[in-house]
Amino acid sequence: MLHLPRMLRSIENRNYRLYFFGQLVSLLGIWLQSVALAWLVYSLTGSSFQLGLVVFIGQAPLLLLSPIGGVIADRYPRRWVVVATQTTSMLLAFVLAALALRGHVHLRQILAVAGLQGIINAIDVPTRQALVSEIVDTDNLLNAVALNSSIFSNASSVAPLIAGFLVATVGEGWCFAINGATYLAVIVGLLMMRLEEHRKDRRTQSALSSVREGFHFVRDTAPIRRILVALAVTANFMPTGIHT
Repeated sequence: MLHLPRMLRSIENRNYRLYFFGQLVSLLGIWLQSVALAWLVYSLTGSSFQLGLVVFIGQAPLLLLSPIGGVIADRYPRRWVVVATQTTSMLLAFVLAALALRGHVHLRQILAVAGLQGIINAIDVPTRQALVSEIVDTDNLLNAVALNSSIFSNASSVAPLIAGFLVATVGEGWCFAINGATYLAVIVGLLMMRLEEHRKDRRTQSALSSVREGFHFVRDTAPIRRILVALAVTANFMPTGIHT
């Protein structure tokens, strides 16, 4: 067993270690794509409005469809849901890379990819966050959440600088390709985990009833309501395509 400082104790858990380092690599790639995509859109259009439109198309599904993502996370094996969403995100990154490298990328294609990625993120983000509770025990859950936040902060400090260098030297297409490749770290890590697959009960109530129950819980639970409001406000100022 690894013997690490107390602040890193969750990494002693093999499953979480695979998750942690996979997410670290993938977040670097996502930041590369985020910076490169913003530059590409502005280079193509010269319009700040069009750039904002791409951001909106990519973010709107998270606002509208995340409750459905939560239902999926509750009803299906979370590891395999995340494998599916990460694989789809990888394919979308490679599609964007192919278009950019061939020099045939247009705004409508970027908008389509951004919209599809937003739908995938609406499923991936709540499922990935819920998956952490299956990977680590209750005593280490807060530590694992803190480490997840540290991954995001560290990646946001380093990756934009690397992205700027790569955009200037090899172009946006290779940033998208690198991002696609980094998803393999998450997918391989998930496949290597040793988890008990819990059967989800999908027959107790409809998806709509589950969503309604979730909204009622938030309405009636003041601490959760305040946290979600604070997150909603701060999320509006997050860069495109970046989700913890």
